[in-house]
Amino acid sequence: ALPAPQASAPARQVAPRSVLEKRLVAIWEEVLKVSPIGVTDNFFELGGDSIISIQVVSRARQAGIRFTPKALFQHQTVQGLATVAQEGEGAQLIEQGPLTGEMPLLPIQQAFFDTDIPERHHWNQSVLLKPAQPLHAGYLE
Repeated sequence: ALPAPQASAPARQVAPRSVLEKRLVAIWEEVLKVSPIGVTDNFFELGGDSIISIQVVSRARQAGIRFTPKALFQHQTVQGLATVAQEGEGAQLIEQGPLTGEMPLLPIQQAFFDTDIPERHHWNQSVLLKPAQPLHAGYLE
């Protein structure tokens, strides 16, 4: 039996002091669907997790702010994250349209062609999986 929770005054939100902190707070509020968020609030205590952290990183990159998911795990507040995030120039923009022209082979494709396979058109790759517990046909269906 857990003790009854202690009623405490709600934590006072610490407002953003810089433009970067304001932009990060806006991203967190949008992705976490929580408002208001202060710069000392903990990302994971607000409902964040590893998947949501990737969404935050992606939204930040779209806004020209760069940091890694690892940085978010290490600096779990907007205030901390603002100390390692980078803004502006240097943001990597990746073309999202169709590709044309020659492309190098992927490493797995290169390995396929580097391997001496007598009849490539009959080549396949298979894996045998052995379950540790009995399988339930209904789940597989």
